[in-house]
Parts: sequence; C-alpha cells; structure tokens
Amino acid sequence: MLAFVQRQTPFTMPALAAFTLAHLAGLLVLQQQSELPEVYTRLHDWLGPWGFWILCALALTFAIGRAGRVWYWLALWGLLFGHAQAGLQAAHIIDRRAPLQCHKQTVEGQFELQARSLRPDQVEHWLLKHVTQSGSHTPCLKPGSLLQLRVDKATGASPNAGDMLTLRVQVKALRSTLQLQGFDVHAHWFAQELAALGALKAVLEHSPAQWPTPLQLSERVRWQVGTWLMNALLDHPEQALMLALVIGDQGLIDPEDRMVYNRTGVAHLVAISGLHITLFAGLAGWGCKRLWRNSARLCLWCPAPRAGAIGGLVFAVLYAMVAGWGIPAQRTVFMMMALCWSMQHNTRLQAWDVFFLALGICLMTHPWAPMDAGFWLSFVAVGALVFGTHGRMVFLQPRLPWLTDALRAQWVVTIALLLPCAMLFNQQSIISPLANALSIPWMSFISTPLALLGSLIRSESLVTWSAHSLALQRLWLEPMANLPWATAIVHQQPAWIYASAGLGCLLLLAPGGLQLRRMGVVLLCLLGWPAPRPEHGDFWISAMDIGQGTALAIQTRHHLLVYDTGPALNPRADSGLRVVLPWLHSHGYSAPDALWLSHQDADHAGGAPFLMRHARPGMLASPMASDHPLLAQAKHLGIAQRNCHSMPPWTWDGVQFTPLSNAPPPHAGKAAYTTNNQSCILKISNGQHTALLAGDIEQSAEAQLLARHGAQALKADILLVPHHGSKTSSS
Repeated sequence: MLAFVQRQTPFTMPALAAFTLAHLAGLLVLQQQSELPEVYTRLHDWLGPWGFWILCALALTFAIGRAGRVWYWLALWGLLFGHAQAGLQAAHIIDRRAPLQCHKQTVEGQFELQARSLRPDQVEHWLLKHVTQSGSHTPCLKPGSLLQLRVDKATGASPNAGDMLTLRVQVKALRSTLQLQGFDVHAHWFAQELAALGALKAVLEHSPAQWPTPLQLSERVRWQVGTWLMNALLDHPEQALMLALVIGDQGLIDPEDRMVYNRTGVAHLVAISGLHITLFAGLAGWGCKRLWRNSARLCLWCPAPRAGAIGGLVFAVLYAMVAGWGIPAQRTVFMMMALCWSMQHNTRLQAWDVFFLALGICLMTHPWAPMDAGFWLSFVAVGALVFGTHGRMVFLQPRLPWLTDALRAQWVVTIALLLPCAMLFNQQSIISPLANALSIPWMSFISTPLALLGSLIRSESLVTWSAHSLALQRLWLEPMANLPWATAIVHQQPAWIYASAGLGCLLLLAPGGLQLRRMGVVLLCLLGWPAPRPEHGDFWISAMDIGQGTALAIQTRHHLLVYDTGPALNPRADSGLRVVLPWLHSHGYSAPDALWLSHQDADHAGGAPFLMRHARPGMLASPMASDHPLLAQAKHLGIAQRNCHSMPPWTWDGVQFTPLSNAPPPHAGKAAYTTNNQSCILKISNGQHTALLAGDIEQSAEAQLLARHGAQALKADILLVPHHGSKTSSS
C-alpha cells in the first residue's frame, strides 16, 4: 500500500481516499445485512480459509496495476473488495461457530492459550485456539476456532500465552438477549471471531511453549505486568483504572465509574489512547536521537533523526502490543509507520495520506473494526483535526499560541464527536470540554507517566502515587457527572437527520470565510428533532428482552411508565444498566414518570437500584414492606412511594390506568402470602384496547382475582402471562 502511495504522487490523496472510503462503505453495507449472501458461503467452501488472502492479492494487483490514477475505478473496486472481504470473513466465522445442540456439552480437547484477562470475583477469561478434540462424537469445536473460557482462579492453573493445554470444558453456544439499544454483545462476539464460550472443568495436561512468538511474548509481558499491578495496588479503589491505563484491560472497571467517565466525556482517557502512545513514543524517539548523536560512526551509518523515528516507532509498537492492540492504538501505530517510512525514503506524505493509509491498513487487517465504538471515535477525531487545522493560514499570531492551538483542537474534536456520540451512545456530554481541559493534562503528564514508569521499573511507590492522582481527579469528575445538565439525551433519529447533522459538523469545521458555515448550527439542531410518541388516547407497550423476568415500557403522549426492570445477576449483568436505561435514552427519555415493581423477586426488580440512581423516576409503586432496602433507597433519593394495592386509578393523556388489588384476605392460606401472589396488577385501557399486566401471580391468586373483580373487569386484548413455566403457572 505504501508503494502504491509512492507511485500515485501527486494524485495520492484522491486515489487513496476513494479506495479507502469505498472499502469502508463496502464493509458497512455487508455488516448491516440481516443474512449473509449465499455466494460467500459457497466461495468459502470452495476456497477455504485462504479465500480472503487470495482476494487481497487480486485487489491490490488490480488497484496498483490497472486502476492507475482513475479514482472512480478505485472507488468501485474498493466497494466490491470491502463487501467481498467482509462476506468471506463472515462465512469463515459462521463456519467455525459451535452449533446450538452443543450448548452445555462437556468435551475434551487440546487448546493453545492466546491470552488471559482479569475479571471480578477472582475470575479469569482465557482466549483459547482449538487444535484437536477427543472424547466426543459431536464436532462441537472445529480446529482453529476460538473459545472464551471462564476460569475460577481457585483452580490454581497458571499457563502462559502459547502453552498447549489439554482441557475438559463445558461448551456454551453464543446465546444472549437480543438488544436493539445499548451494548450489542452479539456484534462484540462476532468481531472477536469467537466460536463459543465455555467454563473450565479440568486441566488434564499442560505443555509449556518452547519457542513463543513475539505476539505470545507480548501477551506474557502484559499478563505479568497486570498481575504485578493487582498485587501492588491491593484494595486500592483505583486498581481497575490503573490496570486499564497500563495494559488496556477494562474488565475490572465498575459500571458506576463508567457512568462518571461517560457523563463527563473522558472515557477516551480511561484506556490506552492514541494521545498517550504518540506522547510517549515521541519522548522515546527524542531520547533515542540524543543518544544516537553521541556516536559519529552511528550517525554516518544512519542519521540521528531517522534513528530517533525508528526508535519511537519501535516503542509505539511494543507499547501498543502490551496495551492490548486496541483500535486507537492500531490507528496511532499505522500513522507513525507511514511517517517513519516517508522519512526513511525522503518522501513527504500529506496529512490526509497518512490518515487514509492508517484507515486502510486497519480495515484490511481487521474488517470488523467498524463494529467497535473506539474505531469511530478515534478515526473521526483525528480526521476532524486534519480537516479543521491542516492547511489553515494564521495572519495574526496569538500571544499564547499553545493555548490557542489547544482550544482550537478541543473545539474541533467536540464538534466532530457530536454525531458519533449521538449515534453510538444516545447522549452527548455537555460538561466534556471543561472535564477534558482538566483531565487531559492531568492524566497525560502525571497519572499515566507515573503508572507506566512504575510498571516498567516495578516501583510500588510510583504506581501508588499514580493511583492517588487518579483518586484526586475524582474531586472534579464526580461533581461534574452529578450535575443534572451534564449530559444531553439524543434519541435515535432517522438516517436523513444523521446525514444532515454530519453535513452540519463539516460546515462548522470549514474555514471561517465560508458563508454557509452558520447553516451548520441549524443542521446540528436537527438532532433534537422530537422522538415519535403515541397520539392522545393511544398507548404503546414495549417488551424488552432481558432473559428470565419482565421489563416493560408503557408510553402515552406525554408520560412513560416502566413495569419491572429485569434481573441483575451481578453489577455488570444488570438489566437496568444493559437494557432498560439504553432503551430510555434511545427513545428520548431521561427518566420514567413512574416505576412499577410487580414484586421483589430478583428477575423482576433486580435492575431497579441502578435505574433509580441514574434515571430517577417520579414515583415508585410496589407491594414491598416498608423496611425493604429498595424503599429505603427510594426515600434517600427523594422518590415518592406508593403501595400498588391501595392506589386509585388515574388517567394519562386519555389512557386509563387501573391498579387491581390482589391483597390476600385475612384467612387466606400460606400460598397467598408468597411474593409472587402479592404482585402488582395493572390494567391499561383506552376504550378500544386493553392490556393486563399480572406480574407473577399463580393459579390460586388468579382464582382470587377473578372472584374479587369479575371476568368483565379482567377482560383484555393483551395479557402478560404471569409466572409461566412452573407447576403453579398461570391457568
């Protein structure tokens, strides 16, 4: 690709940009399809795993040899190549996946350990490459497939990357809830090319690797640094953030802390970012150049500036590999490779050439990168900086140029990331410019250098001081995050609004003399286009996929009621965090008007604590006793509380809401007092349609409800079937 750039000068940018952008468009077109075209499945069966590399060779041969400088031919070829590349890769991933009939089957096989990562509660995740399988008649795992294994640290096994392991594992097919909002775990698994998940049952044999590869060595260093940090910062509140800063592992960061980083817009600083790699690679290059100059013989063999550039690049590659080789790290390394190559060959590359080279190499080596939010945030921010600053002439030199440049860069990045944040996270941090102005220099020049230097020389005092500096940073981040106006909710919009907002961003970043520049503000304001709502007298019911349990949203013209919040298996598998809150934001709600918890069982009320903290409802209705912890939390947050069995009917926007009392009679049996049978029951009607939400009542409570209210009062078009799937299920 670099040779292609050299041949195309001075027409490099149009040709390279056309091919790269069309390549990205081809990938996106295929990734948005609901089904894989059959042609790619047949091509994969015919060409095998080498089909992708054959396609790459044909694409580069055509692009370099035949397309020449005609950019529109390159664009067409890039579109076709991107679509075919993603199609063949998808066919390969699907072919390696464990079938559903293998779910929870125990198999024995030989695996090569690829990587280890830390997780809460003394748990590790192992990434394994399957080699052979034995002891099973079902081919659950094909050779070469990737398996993510959950390992309890109590097992005592401690292999290194590259080691061969004979294991007995329980295979778990890739199944999870289907979410239209929030984090898409299915896309994450697909981008990681996983064939299955699993749980370790036994380690039967362990064979250490004799000659580990450079990638395996970097993984070993990464694991050793991570475990040393864990021990050095034992019980320190910033242990998880330090782990993310040094080795890029964010698996231990608490969800509440993530909310603080997202609301203040500093999430890009939490892991290894391109800014950190560039800064420290520059320092390493400067030090290498200074040392190189002390030897005349070395300078005659290679000039000191070139030696410094190579030294900085080597440091950047090593740093990025130890940091986990994330998308921002890849982008930075590829851009530095292009600059270093141009210096070695006395060729001057334009800023856009470097940008599109990095983008093209990233897409070529990792076609599923566009599924990662970090891809868009990283490349959009850097592309905006090039567009907003490259080639601009300054006629009046400011008195403090460094401050002016910093403010200009902050303005450019803030405007550029408005659209990606709206599309990816359904929110935009208003406090972000101020928070970044404080946190970027603090973390870049204090926290991160101390963390890296302390980890390099194994100094517990340095990493402890770095952790203390991160704790000190909370003094301004947490108050900023708690401001009610810290973030603005941006609900999902149609494609034409996103396209118009993107044009608005380009206009605002255009040179100041452009007369249409003010139109950018108008186009950006389209992101606030009102979300669709029911007409007066109508209501919408949305059932969220939370697995076992219930989570519903009932919308009227101007109100929202959330009925149950699903389970919370652990702080990271919380339906309030994963499903309900993203649903609210994507539909333009900051909080519900009322939260109804049918009863206190974990699969119905588990997500309520998180939801009440981050989307405080106007009222909480439940059948719980006054000493229940949820009611104590609601009282602390200032949320009005009502007992659902004694609430009168009310009307919202022409829709009647009728609570149906199901309190047990004085001489009822023991079964009537179970939490299921005390569920809140809500009838919703607009005169034309009726819905009955019955919580988890059982057969005995259904009979009592029928006797108390009569069949006509319970008649409904839609019934939320209560407590299904057990011996006492709904009748």
